[in-house]
Order: sequence, then structure tokens, then C-alpha cells
Amino acid sequence: MIEQLVARVFSARNVAHREHLKTRSYAQHVALGSFYEDVIGAIDSVIEAYQGRYGLIDIPKIEDPRISNVVSYLKDEAEWIEANRDKFAKCPAVLNLVDELAAVYLRTNYKLIHLM
Repeated sequence: MIEQLVARVFSARNVAHREHLKTRSYAQHVALGSFYEDVIGAIDSVIEAYQGRYGLIDIPKIEDPRISNVVSYLKDEAEWIEANRDKFAKCPAVLNLVDELAAVYLRTNYKLIHLM
């Protein structure tokens, strides 16, 4: 299940970067820029802690979805992480890092929904 999280986060990072470059909204440009920078550090921490506890994982092939609404997409991804949180690991330290990862999505959702 952790591999699926990794693939989805890598895809979300790519989607956010693509949308960051094509938006005409300065607020959206800044929010998405922060997201794609912050999310990579957050998922790196999750992967490193997971691998320190459970061993190496296979990094999956990443397929970037084409989306019609980046706000809805990132909101849905945040909800997926929250819904599947306890399936990623049993180790509390890893789960704390997953929570920090989810917070990156939630902060971005706040910026995209309420500061536009």
C-alpha cells in the first residue's frame, strides 16, 4: 500500500507543477508552487522512515493523470490519504510522517479554496 501512496504523491506533485505553470491566478501559482516543493520533502521523509523500519520498497512507475480541476483533485487526494492512513504502516513514527504529508495537502487546499 505504501507504494500506491508514493505513486499518487509523485503524480500529484507533477500535476501541481504543471498547473502552477499554466495558471493565470497569482494566488494559485504561489499555492501550487509551495505544494510541489513541500510535498517532495514530506514524501521523502515518509519513504525513508518506512524503509528504515520495514526495508526497501519498489518505487512504482508514475502515471500522471490529466485533471480538469486541480482544487478538486488535491482535495480528493488528501481525503484518500486520510482514509487509507492506517493501511500504510503500523509504526507510529511513519504514521506521524504520513500525517505531516496530509497536512501539506490540507494547507494547499486552504490556500486554493479560501485565498483565491
